[in-house]
Amino acid sequence: MFVNGTSEVRVTGRLWAHAHFGKQFIRAGAYRVDATVTGSTALNVTAFENTDGSTAVQVINNSNDTLSVNLQ
Repeated sequence: MFVNGTSEVRVTGRLWAHAHFGKQFIRAGAYRVDATVTGSTALNVTAFENTDGSTAVQVINNSNDTLSVNLQ
């Protein structure tokens, strides 16, 4: 989402994807946990721990290349 100089708000596809991910995998009461990326500047990662002990990790690839990830 971004706001231009006239205060017009535009919603991007990435916002919709993030919202859908949140509704499906991040539960009420979850809290954000530390997550880092090494070896690539094209990846963004966010992680949450749910109250049931499960972890939700969202990885966004900002490049046009196929990239592999290893979660530890």
